[in-house]
Amino acid sequence: MNQASGREPGVDVARGLGVLGVVLIHALMAREVRVPPAFAEWAGLGIMVLFTLMGVVLGVRLVGDYPAVILDWAHYSRETWRRLSRFLPGFAIAWFIALVLGAIAGTLSFGPATLIGMLPVPGPGNYFVPVLFTWVLITPFVALGSQKSLSLTVLLLGMADVMWWLTIAWRLPHLWAWSWVGGWGMFLGTGLWVGARGLKRLDWLAVGLSAGVLVAYLGTTFRDWLLFGAVSADDALNELVHHAGMSLYSAAFVIIVVALSKRVPWFGLMMWLERLGRATWWVFLVNLVWFGACSTWLRGSGTLWVAADLVVCLAGGILAAHTETRIRARATRSA
Repeated sequence: MNQASGREPGVDVARGLGVLGVVLIHALMAREVRVPPAFAEWAGLGIMVLFTLMGVVLGVRLVGDYPAVILDWAHYSRETWRRLSRFLPGFAIAWFIALVLGAIAGTLSFGPATLIGMLPVPGPGNYFVPVLFTWVLITPFVALGSQKSLSLTVLLLGMADVMWWLTIAWRLPHLWAWSWVGGWGMFLGTGLWVGARGLKRLDWLAVGLSAGVLVAYLGTTFRDWLLFGAVSADDALNELVHHAGMSLYSAAFVIIVVALSKRVPWFGLMMWLERLGRATWWVFLVNLVWFGACSTWLRGSGTLWVAADLVVCLAGGILAAHTETRIRARATRSA
């Protein structure tokens, strides 16, 4: 991996594994393919890993080359636009395609969340875009808070997660939760802490694994206890407990992958996972458009359809990311 990028070696490998799990679980759900629950749980861990990695990347930068944050409007607008400009071209293309497909199929859907990035067609993972855009908007504030007090910032992100689920549990107005960041605050905060404090220390491998597995087990056990107690499976408090365990579990997964990527020969697999990790944004966009189209025209079931979904989303995302890189490089040379 290019060290000049400022990323910790192995982060893109973990991101590649995460996005692979996300596309796989979406394909299994869309094609109604039954798999063992344990396998589905591992595939579903992918989205949690991706949100954790958002925090990890910022945490690594905070102890590396991230400049001291000065929250004046000029700095904020410049930094935010720099980050948004990486995502807007792909988002504009995906939004236009989704608009055309939705208009043809008669499945267009608009609402308040459309203003923060929700595509106008239903599809699995549609919430990822609003989360990403909102994270970009608040990153300077999170960075400033982390430079002042990392522990307090992580705590506040966790409390945002708690409040998000409580407003749902108590059926209170939670218009601010359209951002969706609140519902993933524990993962973002845990990743931020690991990136800033633990990613370069091997002893975190044992600590993260032990704590993550233990808390995830306790969280899942408590969740099952609630279910046996006749509490609905989608109960918000139930999900909050599950989030608390899985945030540490996904952080442990990232630590393990980063550690192994430095010490275990992957025989070429690492290169492809890195490439997939760097193409995560485009893979997600292809995933959204593809499954939006599949819900109308390309319906089918079975493992062959799952394989086709994986090929289209992963290969399409990597190809799109490669094309964008070449276009940007050509534009830079021309300038």
